[in-house]
Amino acid sequence: MPHSIEEQGIQVLTGFLKSKGSQVERIGGTFDIKVDGKNAEVKTSRQKFDQLGFVGFSKNQFDAVQRKEEFNIYFVCNLSADSPEILKMTSKDLLELNPTIITHYEYPRSSLKQKAEVLSS
Repeated sequence: MPHSIEEQGIQVLTGFLKSKGSQVERIGGTFDIKVDGKNAEVKTSRQKFDQLGFVGFSKNQFDAVQRKEEFNIYFVCNLSADSPEILKMTSKDLLELNPTIITHYEYPRSSLKQKAEVLSS
């Protein structure tokens, strides 16, 4: 089983979609996969969909929505259960919604490690 929650969600979704006859391929860049030739983003959570407070999208994904690029968004939720929830929406659906925009700044762990003092390990 993959380590990251995202990888687990992608594997669960890929298995589900292939069992329904879809062609699924991994891609790099803005989106996670292509399903039957169409770009798709996968959002994964251990929580049930109804328990999610929000779902984040990268700036590249947000910009793709604003440019009216067509892609699907799959939600793989309740991942720790025997039967995860799988939901789907389109980028067109997302364009109709109003997001809260939050800006944050990220530093690579390797840079932080150079400066951080170990207090306990």
